Amino acid sequence: MHARSLNGRANSLSLLGLAAALAGTGLVSQSGSVAAGEWASGFHRPGLDAPIHTVVEYEGDLVIAGDFRYLNGIPANGACRWDGSAWHPLGEGPGTGVRALVVFEDRLVAGGSIPAGDVAGRIGVRSWDGARWTERGEGIPPPVERFTIHQGELIAGTGFRRTGRPSSVFRLTAFGWEPVVESGQTDALGRVEIVGLESTGDSLVASRQFIPPEGSIGVWDPRPMLWDGSTWTAFEREGGDWQDFYYQAFTFYPLGLYQDRLVAGTYYSWYSQDNGEDLYIARWNGSIWERLGPPIPNWTSSYFYALAEHQEALHISLEREGIFRLDGNDWVLLEGSRPFAGTLASTIRGLVTASGRTLRLYRDGSWESPILPEGNGIEGRVTLVVPARDRVFAVGGFEWAGLVAAPHCAAWDGERWSPGPPSPGLPDAEAA
Repeated sequence: MHARSLNGRANSLSLLGLAAALAGTGLVSQSGSVAAGEWASGFHRPGLDAPIHTVVEYEGDLVIAGDFRYLNGIPANGACRWDGSAWHPLGEGPGTGVRALVVFEDRLVAGGSIPAGDVAGRIGVRSWDGARWTERGEGIPPPVERFTIHQGELIAGTGFRRTGRPSSVFRLTAFGWEPVVESGQTDALGRVEIVGLESTGDSLVASRQFIPPEGSIGVWDPRPMLWDGSTWTAFEREGGDWQDFYYQAFTFYPLGLYQDRLVAGTYYSWYSQDNGEDLYIARWNGSIWERLGPPIPNWTSSYFYALAEHQEALHISLEREGIFRLDGNDWVLLEGSRPFAGTLASTIRGLVTASGRTLRLYRDGSWESPILPEGNGIEGRVTLVVPARDRVFAVGGFEWAGLVAAPHCAAWDGERWSPGPPSPGLPDAEAA
């Protein structure tokens, strides 16, 4: 069978092929007995099998959630926790598709587009009480993208759904989830995805990413919206002039709190007389937006990912440049930070950043990774399995096997992986 026909099922078929090949050579017995439904040592994928989307601190542990099913070969089903030395599952897990986490009323709450379990479809929110996961309230359409707590209530912001979506912002009540809208209305914020949600204490603030109708570009008002308890209004500068805090359509920008004030990211020139493009952090002082610090240095038109206040300093995560900290009136790139740093979270263990299948922890001036490739399986796709007299060869689009560099070919001797012979001309699963 050609490798291209295996591409969509390479992971599952190749592992079945390895198991069959090992059974034929007697190498399985050298690895010890394996319980039904579990991976033999050496065959589970190192680290995570899918991306992390959100991080939160819960009862002193670090909790990550996202699309992954396994962590170092251990079933996690969307979420797991780190106690500082080891990773542990959270029961049966909330389900894959988690986009947001928050701690509310001493429970861990997960939001996203989560499989409904025994029934078809997906739900928006589940919560963990320390023993099991249950659906938290009804009436909110998935996907849930953001959480915040406002005046003692749990608030959720959703992504855009093309049909049947009454609102983008919901609050949890004793009767389930209810849209945060003005009296008599059903849709507050239009065709948008909520990309920022924050409580200032007195007001609830939502930032939006516009979703245009199919086949059109669309023109929209990109300003963040403020809910005062009865009405949504757009942020206005004195005189109603918004030119010094201008956004274009489709711009992603996060919200956060710094020194108890609302902060946000802004692209393009700050004042209309400025030329060129700059990237700034803006702070709302109650009536106008003010620049916070100078422009971000060496900006290359990349997106903001996140804002977080950690150890009384503001940190920002950018798509291409990495993570910056505001020191006085200067932005300083954290040494060792990487592009695509993703989400940020301030925890007692340090500043945490998650992106893709990578989780990193910054403390005491250096980076460390609580997720290490502890699993000793193959990192990547396998397209061909070849049994030999005393070993099995795996070939495919991977670079590592058993924590050893093994470009495209690795050999299993019953105990460990080692690099196989060079295999020029063999198909690469990633390219197939």
